[in-house]
Amino acid sequence: MDARVARQVLITTDGIEGAAPRPTGWIDRVFALPLRLPGGPAIWWIAIFVLMTLIPAVLLWVTGAQPVGAIDSRLWVAALLAAYGVALRNVLDGTARRAFREFLPAIGAEHDAAAFEAGLVSVPDRVAIPAVAIVEVVITIGYFSDPKEAAHILSRPFVEQAVVLVTNWLAIAVVGVLLIGIYRQLSTVTRLHGLAVVDLFDQGPAHAFARLTSATAIGVILCTAVVLADPAAASDTILFSLQAAVLLIIAAAAFAPPLRGMQGRLASEKAALLRAVNGRIKLTTDRVHAAVDADAPLAGSGLHDTLASLIAERDLIAKLSTWPWSAGTIRGLGSALVVPIVVWVITRALERYL
Repeated sequence: MDARVARQVLITTDGIEGAAPRPTGWIDRVFALPLRLPGGPAIWWIAIFVLMTLIPAVLLWVTGAQPVGAIDSRLWVAALLAAYGVALRNVLDGTARRAFREFLPAIGAEHDAAAFEAGLVSVPDRVAIPAVAIVEVVITIGYFSDPKEAAHILSRPFVEQAVVLVTNWLAIAVVGVLLIGIYRQLSTVTRLHGLAVVDLFDQGPAHAFARLTSATAIGVILCTAVVLADPAAASDTILFSLQAAVLLIIAAAAFAPPLRGMQGRLASEKAALLRAVNGRIKLTTDRVHAAVDADAPLAGSGLHDTLASLIAERDLIAKLSTWPWSAGTIRGLGSALVVPIVVWVITRALERYL
């Protein structure tokens, strides 16, 4: 059996059949809960938002820190970010698994497919925990560096301070794990593209990860829209601008850069095919020239048909795209880029006129 075909047969819906099971950290297990619990993941994503909004709000109502029925935007925005972070991680992991299965025929059987799949869908605890701790410290310092926000939170009762900070720390932790997972996914995509054996006439594997990188970019763009729409955020602070800028930079870096290696492989393959067919065209014309120079009869229409076929092949190869994505992928990404701009304009207009 061909190695590529054999490799494809090993893929099952749950991973790599026959591979040694890889340990899953508790962070991976927590994020995977919406996929494992009954009722469908969307229900649990909504549940995360509702619970992270209502539990802190009820606690503030019971203690009298806020009027009953009032929900501070610092609570519901944090809850929305947390729910969205879990949902996006689930979606991206599913997209990565499907893309990997489509891409797998492009790598040889000597590579550890299970290790690559783990790099696409798993975030080890030893990586996530210290990274999240750093992000928590940086964001918290940035938050309290804004005099207006610091004055507001410090003027509130202690229980409200604690509830707001804990809720936001949970949201920051979720987004931090999400971003670490995105980094690992895109790094693994880059490595996989470096190992790929490309076929310009079968671009399915070459285009496989474009769906993942575009979904990542769109997901981060929508996360940016949530940050920009936060009514409690002071839009004139460095922290607010820095958050939005970092997220947009991540979105821009998520799509094309991980695919550059594949684009280079496709371009090299196209150049090699064109060199080969041009060499055959030259060989055929040399034979025609030799026959003419020797005043020898040409072999019927054989040389003419061969030359016509080779020229048609060259034209076909010249039209083959070396971009590792489809036109539909670009259109979807372009549409998503408009979202944060529209949100920012609407938010700023509401701030001015309300």
